[in-house]
Amino acid sequence: MTFFPLKSWLMKPYPGKGLAEEQRIYNYRLSRARRTIENAFGIISAKWRIFSKPIKANVDLVDKITKATVCLHNYLRLTENATYTPAGFFDSEDSSGNILLADWRNIENDGN
Repeated sequence: MTFFPLKSWLMKPYPGKGLAEEQRIYNYRLSRARRTIENAFGIISAKWRIFSKPIKANVDLVDKITKATVCLHNYLRLTENATYTPAGFFDSEDSSGNILLADWRNIENDGN
């Protein structure tokens, strides 16, 4: 589980059980949004080895590297989707709402 510092702009789920329908819907949608982002970064870090360890560069260069890899990721998803992200490479849900974990989670980076 990942923990984030409490910030005024950070969206967090409603705690507890017995939530109102609107709160349950909010929690579900927030969870799906977070899962989408986690999938994208998981795929990017599995495909682009530079993200397998901390990047030793100045902040401006890291920003450019990150933006470039996101652009390449988006381009490859559009043009080479079947080979870049084959079936099962994303987290998904079955018909009962259970989360099926993606294949990118099993890729081990060697840290080089």
